[in-house]
Amino acid sequence: MTMTDERTREEEVAIHRTRGTVTEVVEQLKAFGLHEMAPIPGGKPKRVSLDRDQRRSLLVFLSELEEHVKTLEGFTADLARAIEQTNRNMAAASAYRSTGQSVRKFSRRGRH
Repeated sequence: MTMTDERTREEEVAIHRTRGTVTEVVEQLKAFGLHEMAPIPGGKPKRVSLDRDQRRSLLVFLSELEEHVKTLEGFTADLARAIEQTNRNMAAASAYRSTGQSVRKFSRRGRH
């Protein structure tokens, strides 16, 4: 497996995890009934009534959501570092190739 193939696979896994997290969050918000927070005609959001247990569950969920967000931020930072490293590696490989071509080109001229 090449470095590019491995990077692509890692990116696909990260995207899959992100989609799973977002889907889970949306489903949980729907379960809490928070999708009712759409603005009413006056422009204000409609208040959602939650009982004590629902509020407690919502707070636990929001804490977990904060952890998910931290994980996603970690994915973002890792991906940015990986892209940066790949770009550096590609630039180094390109410089190596062009230097090699220049050396071959000029060494041929010197022989004649």
